[in-house]
Amino acid sequence: MKPPSIDELKIRLKNRKTESDDKINMRVAKASAELATAPLFDVIIENDNLEKALKEAEGVVGHFIISETQS
Repeated sequence: MKPPSIDELKIRLKNRKTESDDKINMRVAKASAELATAPLFDVIIENDNLEKALKEAEGVVGHFIISETQS
């Protein structure tokens, strides 16, 4: 799952009001490092719209399960 941008991720985390600024900054730094490795993953789902991202994730998982049971 990939946020639309690092700025959007930071906005979402701040709007939740569940973590301190230090914790948010740590999560944003970790996300930045993880996004740098994104091209290594088989699938990247952008979470710009929750319903769309959920459907895409369900499709990816469903496809994986089917391909594994046929192997």
